[in-house]
Amino acid sequence: MEGRENRRQSLRYVRHDRLFVQILTASEPQDISSRTLLCHNCDASVNGMRIELEQEVPIHSLVDLWASFEGLDEKYYLRGEVCWCYELGGECPSFQIGVELVDAFATDYRRWVELINSFSREYRPALS
Repeated sequence: MEGRENRRQSLRYVRHDRLFVQILTASEPQDISSRTLLCHNCDASVNGMRIELEQEVPIHSLVDLWASFEGLDEKYYLRGEVCWCYELGGECPSFQIGVELVDAFATDYRRWVELINSFSREYRPALS
């Protein structure tokens, strides 16, 4: 776990916003490709997101994200690769995934970077 902490390249902001994840390609043979899942992000940065959902998603799967922040009218279409997935346990299936965002054609990645970089100091419950 500590190794993952040391790889962080940018500040992460604690969030709990609803978003949709569409699994474009699964890296392992599972019946999840082309599925769209409603989920919540746990934190966000310029480079990625930690997302909580009820479905396991294999590492290296390619996903599209439709994200918005509570209080903002804008929506952001993003693409990324799942870099880790952990089961949280409990009565209901619950997982967290880490998604590394990529600057893909026809996405809102550059607008996303501007949004994250524009957050003021008072908004920064940042994780180190």
